[in-house]
Amino acid sequence: MHTKVNAQRARIAALIINALLVVGVSSFISFWKLGDFSITFFDEGQELQPVQEVHHGGSFLVPTLKGKPYFKKPPLR
Repeated sequence: MHTKVNAQRARIAALIINALLVVGVSSFISFWKLGDFSITFFDEGQELQPVQEVHHGGSFLVPTLKGKPYFKKPPLR
């Protein structure tokens, strides 16, 4: 009886350890050097400026670029 309970506890402990290991490794890979990259394309600043203006108190419905409405969609890369 006790050996079955101990075996089940060992299995559960192994599953928890494996899950924590997977979460830890995937988090490390996902967030390592996250903020180290800068703007790389020549027009990327123009694509990011409307996002910054919305973030700093602009309208969420009408994006702006230097205070003027900006409806150009960024290209898919």
